[in-house]
Amino acid sequence: MIALDDLTDYTVPDYYPSFVCKCGACRHVCCHGWDIAVPMHEYFMLLGLDCPPELRRKLDTALHMADNPRPERYALFNRRYDGGCPLHGEDGLCSLQKEMGEGAIPSVCRLYPRHHSNLYADECCCSGGCEETLELLFAS
Repeated sequence: MIALDDLTDYTVPDYYPSFVCKCGACRHVCCHGWDIAVPMHEYFMLLGLDCPPELRRKLDTALHMADNPRPERYALFNRRYDGGCPLHGEDGLCSLQKEMGEGAIPSVCRLYPRHHSNLYADECCCSGGCEETLELLFAS
């Protein structure tokens, strides 16, 4: 993730620095129905996380190994019967983040919908698959 102080060297949409996840207020959470992968080091971090027993039970059943695991795509989150993340509570919030803080959640959850690229130019963007991104875009 690029720090906001470092954005001077990047091309960014005008709303990028204002982005804040809507969390439980979002009508359709970003990961619903998606295959969300975590890298190997974050998978093992989640396995070894010292957390309350109820959260431990959720975490122990939340992930499965990828068919062809690679260090950057090692495990995937299982989906509930409705396509949602098994860690989301009824309030729409992530129980892992709620109980353990933002530092405990995988980077994909912490960073999405933000993305930076250096492929053709130094650019940052937010995915149009995110409700808040679209609201910021329409407002600008």
